[in-house]
Amino acid sequence: MVVAQKKEIIINDINPLASDYNGNYFFSLSPYIDLKISCGAKLILPRSGKYFIEALKDTNLLDKKILDIGTGYFGYLAKHALFFGAKNVVAVDINKKAINFVRKNFYSKNIDFRVSNVYSAIKGNEKFDVIISNPPQLTSNMKGRVHDVAGRDGLSIIKKIISGFKKHSLKGGVIYLLIFDFLFNRTEELCNKAGLNCKIIAFYNKKIRVGGETEKRIKYIEKIYPNYKFIKKDCYSHKIFILKIY
Repeated sequence: MVVAQKKEIIINDINPLASDYNGNYFFSLSPYIDLKISCGAKLILPRSGKYFIEALKDTNLLDKKILDIGTGYFGYLAKHALFFGAKNVVAVDINKKAINFVRKNFYSKNIDFRVSNVYSAIKGNEKFDVIISNPPQLTSNMKGRVHDVAGRDGLSIIKKIISGFKKHSLKGGVIYLLIFDFLFNRTEELCNKAGLNCKIIAFYNKKIRVGGETEKRIKYIEKIYPNYKFIKKDCYSHKIFILKIY
């Protein structure tokens, strides 16, 4: 069942605060917590994460046990979950370099950072109130970064998150998931097959960067999702949905 979009999120993009003599730019990544980083090393900035946290802050995370899948180099969603009242967080990523970086630079005693392929490092008796994820979801018809690409249809990680949800969730558990709009119908089908409900709780409009990974794949995405067309005015754009799955 498709539920009408609840909330449109509009915020400023991530902009540099200042630069040093070596040309490194320093970014403030959050309006809520002290999270600044020098990005001279070309790390992946959590732009979509800024929208995700605006949806998360309106949910009830107080005293909840959280699993953050795909935490990246910043532990961005994990750290905000703590700020919004979570009891503790397990934050996982398949990229060992990302986990080593976030452990070193953004340590928190209430976040357990682990190298994991979705649920692979989750112990058998570990269960969570809330699972949050901004997963890779671009198609693999061309090479891309591990934080971008998720199989031929862009759904390989989303499938794993949904299929393992019941095993790793406490009673009344929920997933909050960020997805691209062209994946919504297929994601909803996956939820229905798993006996789960799926609704859109927030969305935002995203301009597609010229020459970026999404733009390179537009023709292919429209081919494998023939009922979907990207919006084109001055440039291509599409929507990002925040889903609640339960």
